[in-house]
Amino acid sequence: MIKFSVNIHRGCFGGCAFCTISAHQGKFIVSRSKESILKEVKAVMELPDFKGYLSDLGGPSANMYKMRGRDEAMCKKCKRPSCIHPKVCPNLNTDHSPLLDIYHAVDSLPGIKKSFIGSGVRYDLLLHQSKDPKTNKSTQEYTRELIVRHVSGRLKVAPEHTSERVLSIMLPVALQQAINMGVNMLDTIMLGQFGEVQISSSSLANQYYNFFTIFCMGIIGGSSVLAAQYWGAREVEKVRQTFNMALRMALTLASVFAVLTWCFPAQIMSIYTSEAHVVEQGVRYLRITTFVFIIHGTSLVAAQLMRSVGQAQLGLIVSCVSFVVNLIANYAFIFGKFGAPRMEIAGAALGTLLARTSEFLATFGYILFKDKELGLRIKHLLHMPGEEFFSNYLRLGLPVLVSDGLLGLGGNIVSIILGHMGAAVVAANAICQVIDRLFTVVIQGISNASSIVTGHTLGEGSREKAMQQGYTFYVLSIFFGLIAAVMVLACGPLTIAMYTLNDETILMTEEMMGAYAVIVFFQCIQSVMTKGVLRGGGDTKFLMKADILFMWLVSIPLGGVGGLLLGWPAWLTILALRVDY
Repeated sequence: MIKFSVNIHRGCFGGCAFCTISAHQGKFIVSRSKESILKEVKAVMELPDFKGYLSDLGGPSANMYKMRGRDEAMCKKCKRPSCIHPKVCPNLNTDHSPLLDIYHAVDSLPGIKKSFIGSGVRYDLLLHQSKDPKTNKSTQEYTRELIVRHVSGRLKVAPEHTSERVLSIMLPVALQQAINMGVNMLDTIMLGQFGEVQISSSSLANQYYNFFTIFCMGIIGGSSVLAAQYWGAREVEKVRQTFNMALRMALTLASVFAVLTWCFPAQIMSIYTSEAHVVEQGVRYLRITTFVFIIHGTSLVAAQLMRSVGQAQLGLIVSCVSFVVNLIANYAFIFGKFGAPRMEIAGAALGTLLARTSEFLATFGYILFKDKELGLRIKHLLHMPGEEFFSNYLRLGLPVLVSDGLLGLGGNIVSIILGHMGAAVVAANAICQVIDRLFTVVIQGISNASSIVTGHTLGEGSREKAMQQGYTFYVLSIFFGLIAAVMVLACGPLTIAMYTLNDETILMTEEMMGAYAVIVFFQCIQSVMTKGVLRGGGDTKFLMKADILFMWLVSIPLGGVGGLLLGWPAWLTILALRVDY
């Protein structure tokens, strides 16, 4: 591409935080003369393998040629890193006429069949409305010329994000996930000071609790599709009914789990492992966890649904509160600090209970008494939604609930298989899962954002726009999947060093960390495209069939036979168990 391209200017006044062009080329645009550009184009035309197609007429950005401040004295005093963000500077001359003149001059040369623009186009300059009608006309002409005559099949744009709405949802969600993963990592590290047994016990007990949260996410998945689409159509009352239905389902589900946990903790732990000392420690954890189900289930559903109406910040704020409470409580009760009793694994469970209680109070305090946009109040929760609404909810929500429920059961089968391979395997997997989740937090944010944005777009009736957004989210999932895989490999050894483990468990954890680097890449793509885009588009029945069939017909049988019957090593077993990604 570079061989048949011509650079027409240097410098960039975009000022993007992730880019260093302005640092080494300067903020002010230095443009080549028309004669110099044409001279180089003619030189390129003389190359023996030139076929008449210029791959690029551009620079650091495609459409900044000859642009500068109208009063350059003002520019020399200005301290802004960007001339166009958050708004285009009124002193900036955004006239595209000189650039159009270059395009026309190059295209008129004999032997030039097509001149493409391969550099990134600053679309914000194309959308900007100047006070000068002549400048606005030149921008319109440039946009048309660019699209009709200079695009080779894919138009490149800069900056790399194109939607403030996606970032406003994605970033708080990603930060919230990072905080939650930080809490989990602190729990595991603290209990890791007491050896493999307590790590294994808490990990297996949490797998049972995660089974409950997956059902909650199924409730959220179905209801968020409806809530996002109703919010996009500005049907606020139906959004409230969606909240009402989801909270009722979460309360019912949590009550069932709480009763089972209180009555049968030893039997529950015995499903996951046959090692008596692991079961004993797990029962200590589950007894306290009994009181967490109702307060966490309802607050989790409520906070997640608030994202569907564009209020992703609530979950972030609540998670920050929970993080502080959990950190202090865990330290106090696990190790017996600040005059508290030393409870070890039971202290971790108590810390979780106190943290979830703070989440509950903060979440419902805001939603029911302070929020004005949705306006959900206690009186709205006292009325049963209508039969027509209930049928519509089941049409979209039931496949999601069934799908996530069976996926959650499948995840528990995975834990059961690993649990019966020994405490060392469970401990190694728990450590790997912490680092895996820590580096997939951004993708969880993108997944949530893609579902909500897709739902809003379809609710507005823009099907074609939703398709284009889906392609964008697919590319993002690949990019962040690669980053996550590299980070798992890079940070795995540092993470393992934080734990008190024997040599066998350390070696096993190192091997499993390599397997998780492969898993996390495909997990990122799957999460965005299935849990995000397709689910946000309402295609829940297909996802239910695809998720269930592959997990239950391929990954679980393969991992179970390999790990329990054929004696595969832990890293190969986990790859087999996660092959459904």
